[in-house]
Amino acid sequence: MAAASTPARVAIGHFADLGADEVVLYCHGRDPEQVTRLADLVG
Repeated sequence: MAAASTPARVAIGHFADLGADEVVLYCHGRDPEQVTRLADLVG
């Protein structure tokens, strides 16, 4: 599980390198702001 933006970006990049065209991201916390941060991350 990546908890910061850089490791998350790297992990998503690895999936793309493997040919994935979709990655499902799940927010484990209760803060709805996490969704915005994830959107900004992949944006």
